[in-house]
Amino acid sequence: MKPAIITDSNLFQDSLQANTNNNYTITFTPINALPADGSIKLIYPEQISLSTTGDDATKCFVTTNKLFSDKCTIDTVSRTVTIKGVFATAAPYSTEITIMLQNVKNPIDNRRFKDPNDATGELYIDGFDLSTYGDADQLYIQDEAIQVMVPILACDYPCASCIESDRTDCTACWQHNPTDIPLMYLMTYVESKGLCKEKCDFDFTSNGDPDHRCTNCDTSCEGCADDGKVDDAKQCESCSATHPYRWKETKICLNTCNQGIFEKSLFQLSEDKCADCEDPCKGCYNSGSFCTSCY
Repeated sequence: MKPAIITDSNLFQDSLQANTNNNYTITFTPINALPADGSIKLIYPEQISLSTTGDDATKCFVTTNKLFSDKCTIDTVSRTVTIKGVFATAAPYSTEITIMLQNVKNPIDNRRFKDPNDATGELYIDGFDLSTYGDADQLYIQDEAIQVMVPILACDYPCASCIESDRTDCTACWQHNPTDIPLMYLMTYVESKGLCKEKCDFDFTSNGDPDHRCTNCDTSCEGCADDGKVDDAKQCESCSATHPYRWKETKICLNTCNQGIFEKSLFQLSEDKCADCEDPCKGCYNSGSFCTSCY
């Protein structure tokens, strides 16, 4: 006989902050009444973690007709919580059951995953599997709720933080870097919202910002470097119309060849390139050695 589907189940989290310990409360109402030796099995998702040792060991409390604090067995290898002996004084039991898990570590991020068994490639977040049994050996399943109680964080991936009113409006992006997670760059748009991308848009750069926040390239540029260095914004891919002259073989663009911002004066080497005057010229014309003034 197929198990009945539990339709009334809920998950409550005390905290929605990533990778932090908090309390998970699960409530559900069984479809089929549970006998005195009935039991419950809870399989928790991979992205959260429970512990059975140390000061942060997970504690489990179950409420049926009364509160039980010693009826759970946690197995961190199989990711199961097995509950027995909570119906002996209340069987048959068919009203709400509450399971509280203290010291559960939230997911490290809010990524969605591809189900290897789903040919559509649709992304999902793993949830709890809950089953009730008519016996202590868990041979006779009665009810189940599969993948309906999903741990969440305050923001949607790839936001690490977001504005309170919109889970998708990022104020920061994930920067931890396991091998399978690309570093993310934050783009903010006028009259729009913050988006996390695998690189800054054209004409933007992170300019060495450790939080990978994208900023405009310098006005002298049309497109610029993004090599994780301060002043990348001035390392132009090409020069803008207002700064058409490139200084020698560098990526710095100037609006005139005699700006005087370098140690040596400059002259116009070609249509779009400036070069240094040669010693002892202070100023020069058409070539580095044709002095117009001297030191």
